[in-house]
Amino acid sequence: MARYINPYTDFGFKKLFGEEGSKNLLQDFLKHLEDFNDIPEILQEEVFVEGFQKAEIANYNQEERDTYEKSLKSYRDLKGVLDTAYSDGEKIGIEKGEKKRNKEVVENGIRAGLTDEVIQSLTGLSVEEISAIRKRIDLA
Repeated sequence: MARYINPYTDFGFKKLFGEEGSKNLLQDFLKHLEDFNDIPEILQEEVFVEGFQKAEIANYNQEERDTYEKSLKSYRDLKGVLDTAYSDGEKIGIEKGEKKRNKEVVENGIRAGLTDEVIQSLTGLSVEEISAIRKRIDLA
């Protein structure tokens, strides 16, 4: 089993950058952060990419920051609306599917000669609902 230090944990970060010999590495990196035109290939992991994005945002002037914050608020509002709509739609779809399945179970139960009480125990529908479906089948 390979042994390595995970830089994402507090222990790993302290071990890599907290020791005397490694402090210069972190200081140099942070000191020259703004000199990077692109993210170095060695730092293409998600945690570093996010760090570069946050550093870029931190350098915005007030107008850019206000525009960014408005855009972020609009995004979050829209995402909240879409998430709620999706969740509501999912619930409605599940309810419709359950109703359709219960109707099929009732119809199959009636055709198989089951009593309304047995069908009720299988579907959870009321005897009145089952009787209404029974009447529709008899009319067909």
